[in-house]
Amino acid sequence: MPPTSPIGRMMVTLGPSSISHEIISGFLRAGVSAFRVPASKYSPADATVICQTVLDLSEKIGIRPTMTVDLPGDKNRFKIQAPRSIKAGCLYRIVGDSSIALGDDLEIQALPNVSVGTYLIVGDGSGLLEVISASSAEIVVRPQADLDILRNQGVGIWNGASEHESFTASDLHYTRAIPQGVVDAYLLSFVESAESARAFSAAAGVQVIPKIESQHGIIALSSILKAFPIVLLGRGDLMLETGPVDYYKWESLALEAARQARAFVILGTELLTASSSRIVAHRSEVSYLAQLAA
Repeated sequence: MPPTSPIGRMMVTLGPSSISHEIISGFLRAGVSAFRVPASKYSPADATVICQTVLDLSEKIGIRPTMTVDLPGDKNRFKIQAPRSIKAGCLYRIVGDSSIALGDDLEIQALPNVSVGTYLIVGDGSGLLEVISASSAEIVVRPQADLDILRNQGVGIWNGASEHESFTASDLHYTRAIPQGVVDAYLLSFVESAESARAFSAAAGVQVIPKIESQHGIIALSSILKAFPIVLLGRGDLMLETGPVDYYKWESLALEAARQARAFVILGTELLTASSSRIVAHRSEVSYLAQLAA
């Protein structure tokens, strides 16, 4: 599966702004050899249509890209179906599945165990919510800036490391709802042991690419690489755990483990976004890749 040419090592995420036939065809002609479809943003039926569209277009061009679907795992997410605007300085109540959401309440999959003064971080850093009060039934937060919370957007504890289950019943259900032959491999989020990734692959009957995006995952990476020669090294959730100061240390440890194992690593970036309104990518994104890939 690992491509050999430098440009062929590019994987592109297909989001709402990049799923037109024209854009996908442009990616294919530019040498993109793999695509990622985020399951957190699409139903299995929609993901199937997107993957099949790419395969149909690629057949006309005469190439066959690798199709992947990124499963969300057990990451905590807001349970909203449309974007929701919240205002800086206002107070909002967050409730879990066991409570009834009223008015301006924000419903979440599971209430995190937090204390007053803790900060919740939305997405990969789009906003901070200061915890004003917390109980087993609700959390009251105050946004630090105006913020739009997106559909199924993730939420975590800023600078808080926690252990993850690498797959859920919803992940299994998702894979079983997609016809065979449409997806080549599933990106499995928050893998922290080879055993959990193998268990999911066996249960779902699919090829798996582990996503390493936590400190626990990096600690276990050497054993994971013995079972899976390709991993995706994420940075969003990892940085939320480590903070920006220690982030490069952890990612460098992961890349060194991959070099020792002669494994293939997919580096999660925002390179395409950083290039979308510029002739060349923003220097901070180029610097990030240069430091990690050196």
